[in-house]
Amino acid sequence: MQHFSIKVDKDIELVQPEVTYAEALFNVLDQNRAYLREYLNFIDYVTEVEHETQFIKMMLARQSEGTGRLFLIFVNGSLQGTIDLHAISNEHKKAEIGYWISESYSGKGITTKAVRAICDFGFNTLGLNKISLIADTENKGSNKVALKSGFTFVCTDIQDIMHYGTLRDMNRYALLKKDFTNTPH
Repeated sequence: MQHFSIKVDKDIELVQPEVTYAEALFNVLDQNRAYLREYLNFIDYVTEVEHETQFIKMMLARQSEGTGRLFLIFVNGSLQGTIDLHAISNEHKKAEIGYWISESYSGKGITTKAVRAICDFGFNTLGLNKISLIADTENKGSNKVALKSGFTFVCTDIQDIMHYGTLRDMNRYALLKKDFTNTPH
């Protein structure tokens, strides 16, 4: 069966999911639960494979509505995370990007390459003009990804997100199509 995918480089491929990936996706998330939980509180609500099945179905429905696109991050053929465009507004030609990657593949430049590839897809396939990235101010990795991917720091939203009972500050970044280059910074 053919899957739509974006070949990032010889090792990294972004694959549009199907529900058949739910168990593998759940297993990667479950194995990285403690690591991912530091900045992603949705982790606590994903407690069984069916939750991933419903998530994939929801994102495929959003794709058909034109409001979201989810891809699974494969490294050397092994599922290691997700990346998506969400809150897509065709009227305003903008979206937000979100991602997570397993701990063992964090800090290796994979996420930055995946972000660049999704930005290229968003700008050149979906016709977007602006992509936003929001990262916890304390999440050094995601803040680095934003800057290395060519995003511009816009502002810090003070006490913007409730995370395990604490209001957290979030850095907001933006990338415009006119400023995008799919080459490393």
